[in-house]
Amino acid sequence: MQAFAYHNSCIAIHGWGSHAFGGFKAHNDTYMWLRDSLAVDVPRLRVFIYGYASSPTADDSIAGVDDYADTFRRLLRSMRKGYQVGPL
Repeated sequence: MQAFAYHNSCIAIHGWGSHAFGGFKAHNDTYMWLRDSLAVDVPRLRVFIYGYASSPTADDSIAGVDDYADTFRRLLRSMRKGYQVGPL
């Protein structure tokens, strides 16, 4: 059985109209809690940030929440194909 370097995974998804990295840090600050605290405070935690182009006021976007959720689900399934044993 293969040993995994990580015991747990955290997938952070930014809010609607936000930014994948900027949504998890203070404006005009370099401190990003997922990177600078969570990954340090929780040993053997793997952190993923899922970003998507979202703008609740964009008239040129026809994608909705269901479309983004479906894309995310397909990406997770694709990532898991490489892992026969253990969690993502």
